[in-house]
Amino acid sequence: METILVHAQALVYSLLDLMPSPYQRDSLQALLGLFLEAKGHPLPQQSQIKSAAALSRFLNKYDWPTRQVVRQVRKAIVAELLKYSPRGRRPWLQVIVDLTTLEKRGKFKPFDYLIHILQGKRGLHLLVLYLVVGQFRVPSWGFRVWRGKGTRRVVETSRSIGTSINCKSSSAITYVTTKTLREY
Repeated sequence: METILVHAQALVYSLLDLMPSPYQRDSLQALLGLFLEAKGHPLPQQSQIKSAAALSRFLNKYDWPTRQVVRQVRKAIVAELLKYSPRGRRPWLQVIVDLTTLEKRGKFKPFDYLIHILQGKRGLHLLVLYLVVGQFRVPSWGFRVWRGKGTRRVVETSRSIGTSINCKSSSAITYVTTKTLREY
């Protein structure tokens, strides 16, 4: 039986191969190194390999295949979940939708259409979808920006994220939030 380390290494190498240039490959490797050190401060300034400015350019300026990276990671996650077969009952797929507010202060003229007030908090409201299958928890499978009153309700928006999971049975999906979705 292969360990998780073997799968993680294979995934990292496949992501590094997606980078269009050696410079971007090195930047991604530096970022992954920061996250995997698990010292509690994965800030670009803490990198020993690349400068903070170089990592900022990699994340904000340079073109790299974001969609391919997301597809590759999702493909690896699905492969691992399909291999998971505990004894006894088959595990349920639980879909958790979380409404998170990124509070904003000040003026953001170009993004005014995205900044709203919800429950006394002004900011960008994100619906984030998490997957739980048995002991596995997969964060941030998908997300949508909730654009406030006058647009689709939170329930409808969360269902649109849920359709990104190719489930044969919709009865296997359970929507859970900190507040009931009917309140919105």
